[in-house]
Amino acid sequence: GPCSRQRRPLIQVSVALSTLLGIDDQPGELAGVGPIPAALARRLADDPSGTWRRLITDPRGQLIDYGRSTYRPPAALADHVSARDRTCRFPGCRQPAHTSEIDHRIAWADGGETNHTNLHILCARHHHLKDQTRWQVHRHPDGHTAWTSPTGNHYAAAPPDPYPTDTTIKATTTSPERPPQRESPRQQQQRRPPGPVTQAEPVSVGARKVATDQQHRDTETDPDPPPF
Repeated sequence: GPCSRQRRPLIQVSVALSTLLGIDDQPGELAGVGPIPAALARRLADDPSGTWRRLITDPRGQLIDYGRSTYRPPAALADHVSARDRTCRFPGCRQPAHTSEIDHRIAWADGGETNHTNLHILCARHHHLKDQTRWQVHRHPDGHTAWTSPTGNHYAAAPPDPYPTDTTIKATTTSPERPPQRESPRQQQQRRPPGPVTQAEPVSVGARKVATDQQHRDTETDPDPPPF
């Protein structure tokens, strides 16, 4: 009978662009297995029969851009868009995000991608209005959205209020340098390198006799002389 065509095994590897370029050696991620060495990730990525997909992450490594690989945004991306917009982005609508829907600003059928710049929150009513009529919307980088009605009128929706800024971690400031403190003679002596040992100066016979006589007089007048 006819030979059945064998399917090639599907292997999904995620690797940083910097690792592919040899800038660093971050481990790759083999789906279903876990981290793999950078060298192995490069070898798998070098397979000419493989298919490349662009994935863009935020600074914490969370995916925010899935390109054309999927229509429905994964949970992490959906949560990001909901937390960012918080309400329906149609001008004047305050329907909260948790009761609204996620819309592709540029329709998926028209080549729109599933990423944080092309997704926004719309309530069911305005989602249907945008898809079934000729309303157009443009999103600015600062979060403002500009809407154009089918009759050519223009409307603007301001971005949501910014979230409160965390002030528990303040920028550290360096204290002014203290002037150098003057060292005491004892500290200078301890820091001074040891010099050559010198012989003590000899004591003259006259000086020794004076010291002996003084010690003898102290012994006579001291009611409790030392035992030596």
